[in-house]
Amino acid sequence: MKSLMTIYNRELVDAAAQEFLLTLNTPVNRKRLPREIWKVDRRRVDLLPFFTRLAASLKECAPKIADDLASYLLKDFRYHVRKKDQIHFEVKIKNARYIGEATKFGILSRSEATTCLKILVIDFSIVAIEMICGLLESAGRFLFRSPDSHQKTKLLLEQLKRKKNSKNLDARLLAQLDNAIYCCNPPTEVHREVEKRPTVQEYIHRLLYDLLSKRTVAFVLKQFRKMNWKDVEIRDYIIDALSAGYNVKFSVVHCAASVLAGISEYHEEEAIEIVDNILEDIKATIEFPDPRFNQRRLIQVKYLAELYNYKMVSSEVIFTTLYSFITLGVAPDPLTMVSPLDPPENLIRLRLACVMLETCACFFDKGSQKKKLDFYLQYLIRYWLIKKELYAIHNQAFPLGMDHILHDCVESLRPKLKIAQTLDEVSAAIEKIELEAMEKLEQMGFQNEQDTQDGLGAIIEGEEDSQDDHSESVTDTDTQTENENEPSVPKGKFEQCQEDDDFIKEFENLMKTDEGMSQAKQTDLNVPMNAKKAIDQGEMKEEGKVVFALVTRKGNKTDVKALHVDQDSRLALGLEAAERERTKKQEEMKNLTLSLAENLAIEEETAELIALSKTPVENRNRERTKKYQHPKAPPNADQMFSVGGRRR
Repeated sequence: MKSLMTIYNRELVDAAAQEFLLTLNTPVNRKRLPREIWKVDRRRVDLLPFFTRLAASLKECAPKIADDLASYLLKDFRYHVRKKDQIHFEVKIKNARYIGEATKFGILSRSEATTCLKILVIDFSIVAIEMICGLLESAGRFLFRSPDSHQKTKLLLEQLKRKKNSKNLDARLLAQLDNAIYCCNPPTEVHREVEKRPTVQEYIHRLLYDLLSKRTVAFVLKQFRKMNWKDVEIRDYIIDALSAGYNVKFSVVHCAASVLAGISEYHEEEAIEIVDNILEDIKATIEFPDPRFNQRRLIQVKYLAELYNYKMVSSEVIFTTLYSFITLGVAPDPLTMVSPLDPPENLIRLRLACVMLETCACFFDKGSQKKKLDFYLQYLIRYWLIKKELYAIHNQAFPLGMDHILHDCVESLRPKLKIAQTLDEVSAAIEKIELEAMEKLEQMGFQNEQDTQDGLGAIIEGEEDSQDDHSESVTDTDTQTENENEPSVPKGKFEQCQEDDDFIKEFENLMKTDEGMSQAKQTDLNVPMNAKKAIDQGEMKEEGKVVFALVTRKGNKTDVKALHVDQDSRLALGLEAAERERTKKQEEMKNLTLSLAENLAIEEETAELIALSKTPVENRNRERTKKYQHPKAPPNADQMFSVGGRRR
């Protein structure tokens, strides 16, 4: 009896039943056991199924135990129904659950259980509702599915639903009744119909969302190239799939960018359309600060940054997107004004900027891009400090993780940059940057038309549309009106310089050379001496006239006639200018030739003087005598005293 409270599984229940039958099966124990298992603690409802299993196991050998337990349960049930008080609230619920467990193990009949349920439904008080829920949760489905009790249980459930709807019950009781009814008769499961896609679309899904990895990039690209891009439906679906980078795993976003970069070499228009879709999606999600789109924003921003790494977009697109994170929809004075597009608690823009910088800003380390990044980091730090100030105004602690993300991002790009800790410091740095930029613009001829504006202004939604309208043709009157209202862009002043004059002169000479080459070759005709003398004598006679020799040829005969032309005529002035130009060129050529000759002569004289001034290098090895080398062996007498001749 003492070990009953330790029975918590079926093996222990079977072992306890076997021990009772073998060692404790006496009339006194058979009378005592049902009372002990009936008086279980109200807080140990978890033991009820095991106690009813024990009684059901002993029923074959000792049926009195099960009968006594059933009588105790029914007698206790009638007593609690008569007592309307809520003093023994948990005991009543335990009794209802015990009846349900006893019904499932056959200790109580199903008719008795449905009768108890009917009594409770008719009563329908607060205590009765709790007992109904306990009984239905323990044995309601068993009663509803049993053939002999199905109809009666069904009618009782319908009556229970009607009473539930007619009574003004507490929300807690309504929820308990709904759960109990659902346990008895759950609604038939409606299987969700999966949309059946065409085979090609299923294959595209498998390539992008299942197979894509670092090792399979080349294979996926090859399969996309094999697609029928002439089919409009397939082409549009590929564009939509590659534009939705948020459907790809975050770890393989760079692989999707690599595939798109490979496709762009063969389908440039489609690649441009995909990039446009990504930019539009980023802008649309920024305009709606809904936390549900945060993951989508992060992946799309990383996707765009990876496209820059694969040279799909320019740095101007990246910087425009970065500045839109801290300016689009931001109030001019965030500390005093609240913008619906950028509420004070919205920190996703900071995270987006850090993700993009960590992905592609490592390449902004040279030239103008490096300077642009330095400028942007100051503006980003100011935006971060403004957010911290807003949190302090609302007496909230700024997320420590956001501080770590920003510090890690800045330190990875500019390790030596000292991050400002106050708005005054960063405002002074930004003011210095803007003054330097304005000085450079003024040197280039630009004028500051908006001296009253401080720092970056908020991006207005209509700016991009007005710029697009300005670039289009002005055939429509509405478009003309929009373009007229737009402010004109200040242009730099033209300054005359020597390089421009030289360029124009060389260009005119080139054009004259081309015209001379295109014209037919002209030959000069020599004027006979006697005819020239006659013309010169005639020229002396008339004043204000210029005499030209008009030479005509007929066959092999040359005829010369005098042609009198006014001195201020176009022909005379042109020939005179040409003669002066020819004389000038001859003088320039003569001077150039003489200067070249003089330079050559000077160089030759200088070379001769240098050659004479240099002393010849003495060859010390020529007169050096050869040192005597001692023999390494005894002298050969025959060789020393031989006088030559043939040996005998």
